[in-house]
Amino acid sequence: MRKFAWSLICALPLCILVPSTMTGCAAAIPVLTKIAAVVMNAKIVLDIIDGGVREWFRTHPDTPDKVVKKYEALHKKALLALDAAAQIVAGSTDLSQDEYDAAFAEFKQAYIDLVNLLHKQGIARDGTMAAADGSTLELPEPLALTHRVE
Repeated sequence: MRKFAWSLICALPLCILVPSTMTGCAAAIPVLTKIAAVVMNAKIVLDIIDGGVREWFRTHPDTPDKVVKKYEALHKKALLALDAAAQIVAGSTDLSQDEYDAAFAEFKQAYIDLVNLLHKQGIARDGTMAAADGSTLELPEPLALTHRVE
């Protein structure tokens, strides 16, 4: 789990415990809670994809190193972009949809690039991912791609 995700999770109880008149945390709780859920969902989706892809690579040892390295770079880029987005919106008490979209734009593009690579390599297609045993798994989509700020 990324450092920031832990920081966000650990900060939520402090906002509840410290009087809101002193810190202004009361207004931030709904925003932080929703963003924490979106970030954690995206992290879980990336972990699920990573587990499936690494197993696929293990059972397909003829996969070119260039493809493995490209996957690893795109996966890392998605994780870093997710952390950056979370840090950008972490202090918001009144987050607009435009601000959310701007903060998560790099993550969205990194995720799309990652899935496109999986499609190109035949690991994913039509919303599914090839499993190592030849079956298919649903390719989850992170909430971060479609989250609407209320």
